[in-house]
Amino acid sequence: MNSGTLIIAALFLLFCIAILWRLSRINRKREKLLLRSLRLLAAATNNTIHQHDTWNNSIIGIDNTYGILFCINNVKGYLTEYVINLSLMRSCRIVTTEKKGYHREDQFHSAEKLELVFTPKENSKPEIIIAFFDAASDGPVVTGELFYIKRWWLTSSERLNNEKQIS
Repeated sequence: MNSGTLIIAALFLLFCIAILWRLSRINRKREKLLLRSLRLLAAATNNTIHQHDTWNNSIIGIDNTYGILFCINNVKGYLTEYVINLSLMRSCRIVTTEKKGYHREDQFHSAEKLELVFTPKENSKPEIIIAFFDAASDGPVVTGELFYIKRWWLTSSERLNNEKQIS
């Protein structure tokens, strides 16, 4: 291997490292902005975020003291904020919308939507739906959204079960 090849390989490696570093920096900055927005949303109702997760352009968090869930979804520049008092909810469930497809003779299913749905105790109030994944805006592949939706379903369900036992 001559020195020209080594120099080219080293430059290519540096270029790849620089791109990865830049992408990592952009993601950290985006997460900081989302967390700041979530904390401001919680502070507006005199709450504090104790636990949170970020995915794509969304963030979810909870005030464990008062059982209030906060979420911000930023899909294609459209910002949606949720403030959910879990003591006012009857149940929480995961709703998965799938699309069937065929490749040659094999049938396959692909996720179209992953949503966390909260049903209020009062029948007159509508359900609250938090989208964790939508193939139309997030692309065709589910990445960490499945992990996060299950984690927040468990967190919310545990809180709801504790509320039922207290009442």
